[in-house]
Amino acid sequence: MNLKRRLTIAALGVLTIAGVVVFAFWQWGGGTAHAPSPSAAELKDAAAVVNGHVILKSDVERTFEGYQGLAAPAARALTRTQILNTMIDDEVKYEEGVRLKMTPTAAEVDAAIASSREGVEGPGGESQRALVEKVAAQDGLTYDSYWTSPALRDGWVRILTIGKYTTSIFVPSDAYPDANNAVAAKVAELRAQAKVEILVAYD
Repeated sequence: MNLKRRLTIAALGVLTIAGVVVFAFWQWGGGTAHAPSPSAAELKDAAAVVNGHVILKSDVERTFEGYQGLAAPAARALTRTQILNTMIDDEVKYEEGVRLKMTPTAAEVDAAIASSREGVEGPGGESQRALVEKVAAQDGLTYDSYWTSPALRDGWVRILTIGKYTTSIFVPSDAYPDANNAVAAKVAELRAQAKVEILVAYD
């Protein structure tokens, strides 16, 4: 897995501590760019392909392992199938957010990174700090250089775009008095319109 993917996954793990964009957790990384077509190596490791964007089996596994390291029982109970489906949902939300020009400003990215770092370094953030240090060390980064890496910024662009889009559709209506149902309905619509290929079957 390349540096950008690893750093982004670690960034998303931090979100639950900082309380910034909880619904965006565990995005699979990859930053903001979409390759014109998946490479042979990517397709070999593909768990799913969404409009040409590959979700890697290795990223699903890394995210699953990240959940296992959290204290919350609900997080540890998540299955690989649930994680993959969340990744697919987040990809279609990200693409729609980009289409609607909801990408964040540089100042918004700066604020999100600062907030997540504060959460990691605050009370109860020990396990998340250990995750950051592990990921950084794997790629020759220090703990401090992790927080200023371009790859991390790219990941936050994606996270915040998904966050803005999700917030924009989190609106109760006569048809959907529960806003969560409104979000689910819109995401289902986006998935139906997207080209989604699921290439693996987990337990």
